[in-house]
Amino acid sequence: MSSSTFVHCLSSNTEIHREFINAIEKVSKLDRHWASVLGVAYVNDIDDMALRVVAASISERDECKMVMAMDDGDPFQWMLKVIQALSDTGCQTRRRLSYFLEKIVRKRERGVVFPEFLNWGEINNMGSMMDQISGGHARIKKLECNDGKTLALKVLNGFSNIEDPDEAVMKEFVREMMIWRQFNHVNILPFMGYANSKPAIKFAFVSPWMKNGSLTEYLKNNVTIAGRERLAMITGIASGLHYLHHELKPLVVHADLTGGNVVLDENRTPRIADFGYSKVLDSKAFSDLFSSSFKPTTLNYRAPELWVGNTGRSSKGIVTNKCDLYSFAGICYQIFTLEVPFNGLTGQMVYEAINDSKDPLKTPRDVKGQAYQRGLTDGLRSLLKQFSDKDPQKRPDLCNFEVKKTLNFRGRSPVQPRPLPDLRVFNQALIDKHKEFREQVVMNPSNTS
Repeated sequence: MSSSTFVHCLSSNTEIHREFINAIEKVSKLDRHWASVLGVAYVNDIDDMALRVVAASISERDECKMVMAMDDGDPFQWMLKVIQALSDTGCQTRRRLSYFLEKIVRKRERGVVFPEFLNWGEINNMGSMMDQISGGHARIKKLECNDGKTLALKVLNGFSNIEDPDEAVMKEFVREMMIWRQFNHVNILPFMGYANSKPAIKFAFVSPWMKNGSLTEYLKNNVTIAGRERLAMITGIASGLHYLHHELKPLVVHADLTGGNVVLDENRTPRIADFGYSKVLDSKAFSDLFSSSFKPTTLNYRAPELWVGNTGRSSKGIVTNKCDLYSFAGICYQIFTLEVPFNGLTGQMVYEAINDSKDPLKTPRDVKGQAYQRGLTDGLRSLLKQFSDKDPQKRPDLCNFEVKKTLNFRGRSPVQPRPLPDLRVFNQALIDKHKEFREQVVMNPSNTS
């Protein structure tokens, strides 16, 4: 099958689905039973279509090779839209579809791929923009839109005031974008797309503006918040990490979790952000996604196994979800003590303290007393000690029953609606209707007879 035939098959299926939805809507007004039967057929057809795309994604298949060699024109971009839309419907193969998309943008032969269905276009006329945070590998800008919305723009340093960014930087931008795009969890900062503001900004990530800023800022400006609010923050961050580590396949390691990379919305719900150093731990993709130049921005939260010699660099093959657990312990410590791990130490001093097996969570007696007044318990303190163990194998996973009990979360959390621009081939109404039919099939399996 040629690449054009493959795209044509997707196109034909999509047009059929549009007509099918209209037919089901009309029948439902006359006969509920037949509307339900047609709904079941529709769900099965979507699943079959997704399975065929997954089959075509196998590297050895001719269809996959042809897709990788396609020009970056309308048929190619249209195909990306359909594959993402299929994944968004919640079909059983959605994770494999997401991986196929990532593989396309990461390994395609014809240069860097920017999926047009995530493109917000130029933002020059959307509203007023101002600088907020600068540091590490990116700058955050606040965009007050003319329609009343407030958005955050994350501009990678490699894309600022450069007409033609380096291809390696562009690939890194797209890689982070495709990893972030697939997340759908209440404790993960939503990804809305990418945009530009010529000539100053070549590309920027778009996400909702978080009213209460970073966790570090919030704790600094709200010293007297109640213990239950602090515990709720910890529960939310743990829930987001559980999603990354145990609900995604392949799992995702954030790899740079700090108090500055957790943001709080208007309800003070914590959202994990900044996936620039994230690693998709898959046996095939791992070596490509991990680089020995990995340098997180805040070293005080950094797991001991990521330090090599006195260079501050990490080595290949040791990034696991255990790294995030070490950083998570440091964030919990900060929430109760208002101090970062290895408080007062920076850079090389942190490395030397780790080398001497010093406790990153050690606190003076008076600070420890204040931490207990803010809600810290013996059980939670004991768990944080385990998370901050120098040996990664001794750090318990978040799926452990006792860990969930101590952190007061059940594990899986409900997903949230995606705040994406309506630029996909399957529009949001079509995706929502498909999910409605799928729920009917699950709730009333007898309708299939």
